[in-house]
Amino acid sequence: MGNNRRAIIIGLDGATLKLLNPLMDSGDLPYLAEIRQKAAWGVLNSTIPPTTPPAWTSCTTGVNPGSHGIYDFTVSPLKNPARPLVSTKDVKATRLWKVVENQGGRSIVVNVPITYPPEKLDGCMVSGMMTPGFDSPFTSPVELRDRIKAVCGNYIPNVDIPKYDTVGECDSIRFLNDLRVSLERRIEAVRYLMESEHWTFFMVVFVVLDRIQHLFAKYLFPDNPLFASPIAQRLRPRLMEIIKRLDSIVGELIGGLKPGDTVFILSDHGFGTTDGFFNANKWLLDQGLLSVHTRPYLEKCMFNFAQQLGDKAWIRSLIPQNIQSAIRRSIRNTRSSMHSPRSDLADVVNWSETRVFFSSIPCQGFYINERTDNNPDGTVMPEDIDALKTLLKNRLLELKHPVSRERMTDIVWYREELFNGSETSFAPHVLFRMKDYSILGRQHLGATSYYTDTSAQPIGFHRLEGLLMMTGYGIQPGLISAGMMDIMPTILYSMGLDVPGNLDGRIISEGFSARFRSENPVRITDITDDSHGIVSDPGAEQLDDEETAIIEARLRNLGYLE
Repeated sequence: MGNNRRAIIIGLDGATLKLLNPLMDSGDLPYLAEIRQKAAWGVLNSTIPPTTPPAWTSCTTGVNPGSHGIYDFTVSPLKNPARPLVSTKDVKATRLWKVVENQGGRSIVVNVPITYPPEKLDGCMVSGMMTPGFDSPFTSPVELRDRIKAVCGNYIPNVDIPKYDTVGECDSIRFLNDLRVSLERRIEAVRYLMESEHWTFFMVVFVVLDRIQHLFAKYLFPDNPLFASPIAQRLRPRLMEIIKRLDSIVGELIGGLKPGDTVFILSDHGFGTTDGFFNANKWLLDQGLLSVHTRPYLEKCMFNFAQQLGDKAWIRSLIPQNIQSAIRRSIRNTRSSMHSPRSDLADVVNWSETRVFFSSIPCQGFYINERTDNNPDGTVMPEDIDALKTLLKNRLLELKHPVSRERMTDIVWYREELFNGSETSFAPHVLFRMKDYSILGRQHLGATSYYTDTSAQPIGFHRLEGLLMMTGYGIQPGLISAGMMDIMPTILYSMGLDVPGNLDGRIISEGFSARFRSENPVRITDITDDSHGIVSDPGAEQLDDEETAIIEARLRNLGYLE
């Protein structure tokens, strides 16, 4: 490598300026506030939809999902009807750390989603989300796991959410305490790697902001009625304790860097509250586009009725808290963990008469049951696809909220409007956004209506608007705006490396000083070989059935699967 410039990404999964800006202004987050003063900063727009798998993968490849092929935590049903969980090997584009390595650099990668099994690097990788647990081969080199254990004990790849009943206050506190422990273990491992290993590129992702907002978003945003609820007032100090600790960790990491380093603090998406669920498959059933088998569907309906009955205050008042908790835990544990193309729909939907289905929350869109080589039993012929897409779009835009009678759908996209590349044909055919994702499409069958109100639940989900702060060598302060695919070329440029010419993102040039831009002309590399060349470290195999079940349970309890 022709210079010694280094770069670090500090990923704050789910961070949003809506939450953090007021806390920086009030003095609650002094380190981020100080960085903001010196940084090029602003909104970092996520992918559409703004979900973890496509967003972080677009960030680390510089290309759109139509090229890298990651749309969900599971493989597209149009590619593999068995629909296994995605892994490193499903990413069809070269990751940032490999581009750095190919130009003589050395990378340390910690806790980035969709990095299991870990890649073989001239550096180190500690896998992130989708890692089964500490006993799995989640590091590269493999022996790094033992070194990390010697430093921080049992490093926690992910907090096992199914253990907690966060409807109750006691388990909520226990969850937050354990989340804090996982954060401390993470920073101990990061500190060790930063100090003991040589590196030119470092990337770490902290997931605590995402986790607490998924479960408790309405306790954090003052404009929501639940913000003033008694339980919110009791839990908020615990939530703030974690957020403040994350702020001090950012300050610690930056304080340990060299004067010539460049820092990128960013999130994969923003966050907001969830006001309701759009029961997309129930709606398709009403539209005559999806068919079900009667008996399993009635069982789903009865289960849903019992669940709704249990949510009523007068029923809960008759049942002791410990029994309520046991029932909720039983419900979580008995939800289908199948990862078939249609998740828990596999035995309910009559596929031979179904034309359209909604597969999973991360996709926020509809798949057409198209007849292809991968799906020879599909019910819709290729020549009928366009007419069906038009029908779906028109009916979605006509859809009214059952109470307010306002239009529910903001916008509808055909996949070709969002994605391009060899993997586009595996995306949902039609995608949509409802009330800025405050109404969230889900695959749930058994509801009596296409809409379920969640205003009484503290839950939240992603928004498009994440955050970006760039600071350090060559950066000029000021407001900027960028997208996920812009991160990779900008990182490479900041390090003085060649930028591949096949990227979809741009260099965020307005974040650099005029002098830096003058002294550092952009160097574009002509790449004709698009092979991603991902090689897992020896000993890091694909997920087995037990590991798959563990990860699916976590995803369900974050609201991604049902």
